[in-house]
Amino acid sequence: MTTNFNLLRSRLESERKRLTEQLNQLEASVRPAE
Repeated sequence: MTTNFNLLRSRLESERKRLTEQLNQLEASVRPAE
């Protein structure tokens, strides 16, 4: 069970990192480039 938890946590962390990068790209595209 511990292995499953570690696997799930690592998957969640990588997913969170990907979403954060997408959000940064969105904000950059919405904000006027200066």
